[in-house]
Amino acid sequence: FPTRRSSDLGLLPSNAWNKMMTNLENHFNSDASLNEADLQTLTKYLNDNSAEKNMQYKRSNRIVSSLLPGQEADSISTTPYMVQKHREIRKDLITQPEVKGLFNCMACHTTADKGIYSERAINIPNFGRWED
Repeated sequence: FPTRRSSDLGLLPSNAWNKMMTNLENHFNSDASLNEADLQTLTKYLNDNSAEKNMQYKRSNRIVSSLLPGQEADSISTTPYMVQKHREIRKDLITQPEVKGLFNCMACHTTADKGIYSERAINIPNFGRWED
């Protein structure tokens, strides 16, 4: 699996990754099924790099802290932390065809592929640069 930047690790806790990995045949309305070897390898990688194991990173710490005890996130974009971070953005900008939803980080965070989510690198389609 590709090496990721440390700032990109820990976006979900283990319980959420495990829930997701046990239902890949219905992964956000797509069949993302894997052969057993790949499933085991990917599940181990996700658990080894889960949010609660990367609490030294601010984003991981904030994601885990935003969850209620025992709460399982269904996706990164539905964690209370991510919802709160995007609260000032109009819903129509998030749901427009060029973005589709909070799950599509690269649509607005131009450096998300590098694990960088700086406000300086936000460019919302049909809106422009985000100035907080």
